[in-house]
Amino acid sequence: MKTIILDVGNTFVKTTLFEGDEVVKSEHFRHSELHSFVDFLANNPADRGAYAVVGHISGALQKAINHSKTRLELVTVSDIPESVIKNEYSTPHTLGIDRIAAVIGAKSLSHGEENIMVIDCGTCITFDIAVGNSYLGGNISPGINMRLRAMHAYTESLPKVFSDGDVPDIGISTETAMRSGVIHGVSFEIERAIEYFSGKFNNLKVYLTGGGAKELHISKNIVTFADDFLVERGINEILKHTQNK
Repeated sequence: MKTIILDVGNTFVKTTLFEGDEVVKSEHFRHSELHSFVDFLANNPADRGAYAVVGHISGALQKAINHSKTRLELVTVSDIPESVIKNEYSTPHTLGIDRIAAVIGAKSLSHGEENIMVIDCGTCITFDIAVGNSYLGGNISPGINMRLRAMHAYTESLPKVFSDGDVPDIGISTETAMRSGVIHGVSFEIERAIEYFSGKFNNLKVYLTGGGAKELHISKNIVTFADDFLVERGINEILKHTQNK
């Protein structure tokens, strides 16, 4: 069975085509690239589909989704049945669908046999935990580029520094001191979080994902470097359960 999943973010729409549980195609489109997005939907018909929104969706994009050849069902946090995961978050209306969907996606890869922590290194770094079939919640921390921008914005003398570049153990210039401080600091933060939560929850399987993950110095012995489709895998799992009810 072919399934198309749309992850609608503030800037991009990530479109992913599954055959069963396998990703066969994925593309990103800016909201302004509506024609290309419509062409993708027309050229990749599926048996079913779903979309999830994190942020804003324009009227034009919503219209394109509504007129897709494949019927695309909106999935929200409130749609997730307890057979998929029990949501223990105290304010579920404020929970981004991407956070809990990433955990569901990770659980599908581990076949639900372990406790899960997903660390997603994007604009922010999110730490989300599921114990058994319960999503407990997690923590949110500033991402790498956000930390670098903040140092420049909130001081008079620190320059604008980007994450790509030399990352020595000890910075030998203001630029490398800032970059190393942030990237090593995030790495240490993640390693300590893994150590702490692994002591709190037995058999904790840790998945690291997100665009910033490749910049970190994290040992493969303590994390599984997941692909970029945890959220989409999770939405696919939700869709399978809601359509089979």
